[in-house]
This record gives sequence, C-alpha cells and structure tokens, in this order.
Amino acid sequence: MDRLDHFDPANIVIRSGHFIGSELPDAGASRIDVARPSDGVTYASVPVADDAMVDYAVQNAWTA
Repeated sequence: MDRLDHFDPANIVIRSGHFIGSELPDAGASRIDVARPSDGVTYASVPVADDAMVDYAVQNAWTA
C-alpha cells in the first residue's frame, strides 16, 4: 500500500510565528486562523505582529 492511502491532513503539525533572531518568540494572544483551501477546515493560526513585536524585530535586525 502507498503511504498516501492513509494521509490525514489533520495530523500535520504546523509551527507558525515570526522568525526573529533564530527563534519564534511568543507574539501574544492575537492570532489569525488559517484554513485549508481544499475543505475550508481551520488547521493552524498565525500570530499578528503588534507594535512591540515589530520593534523587537527591528532591534534584532540592527544588532544582527
């Protein structure tokens, strides 16, 4: 049997975030849901960058 015969997209773990300074810092509580186009099921969420996160990213970039 082919491995794709048992594929279940619900079992895929999606890491998301703002990649800053080789890490995924906690972006707070505000998030946007992401849905699979094939069936519309929400499978992940991504953080929204607030002013503090943008400032953190800029400071990190200046020190890189």
